Amino acid sequence: MKNDVFVSVIVTTYNSQDIILETLNSINLQTFKSFECIIIDDNSTDKTIKVVQSFINQNSLQNFRVHQLDRNSGGPARPRNIGIKLSQYKYIAFCDSDDIWESSKLDKQVKILEEDYNLDMVASQSSFIDKNDDLINANTLGGFSLKLLNKIFGQRIVLFLNPFILSSTMIRSSLLRVENFSEDPLLVALEDWDLWIRLHLKDMNTKILPDKLVKYRIIDNSISKRSSSIRIRRSYYMFSKLLANKKINLIQWMMSYSAVFIFLHIKFKVLNRFSK
Repeated sequence: MKNDVFVSVIVTTYNSQDIILETLNSINLQTFKSFECIIIDDNSTDKTIKVVQSFINQNSLQNFRVHQLDRNSGGPARPRNIGIKLSQYKYIAFCDSDDIWESSKLDKQVKILEEDYNLDMVASQSSFIDKNDDLINANTLGGFSLKLLNKIFGQRIVLFLNPFILSSTMIRSSLLRVENFSEDPLLVALEDWDLWIRLHLKDMNTKILPDKLVKYRIIDNSISKRSSSIRIRRSYYMFSKLLANKKINLIQWMMSYSAVFIFLHIKFKVLNRFSK
């Protein structure tokens, strides 16, 4: 691997004072050291900024920096886009402020992207944890086999469901200079899926590694019946907007609409069962 390969890590946070240290520590402990970490605070009202700044100062981290926005954005899209604008390097990796990386994440993903120039983004499998860091049974959580769906749909799978956990992704920064996260308030919680679809329609080539390189935290409030219903309605809105903007055709819209009904209903039914 070339010694001049660098990664920009973007962490967005809002009122995460109790959990963000574990996230930042997992980033700091990466075996791949050639990275910058850009933390975008979405105008937190708790002590998140103090906690982050203390972590940076105590560990003398020159490659970590934090930016606090002057107003809350109402969702993570704007903070992520600001992070993208501030980023300097060839690859961008995202990490939500409640997720945890395995120490080899950056190293493994950089190697894959450096070896295959036809690959635009690499993600990984993930473990699932609750608010107490206890593991949730991933086999039960899946509800259906992502491997099987990948075999059936290939790269087109993104038109039917979002196969990528954002905190597991690493992408060539050049793609995000062309397309970025939609700041439409009706796409909050779906802005990453919407972006992957738009990039897929521009022939983005992706790969999901079998390694579980991320611990993805599932918080009860985020998977309530009310929020799952909102997410499903927003999925319908997202695909209708893509159709209206001529990003997808009518047949793709009909198939995606049906897939949302099937996959998301099953997913949230399973998630709600294991969040109790």
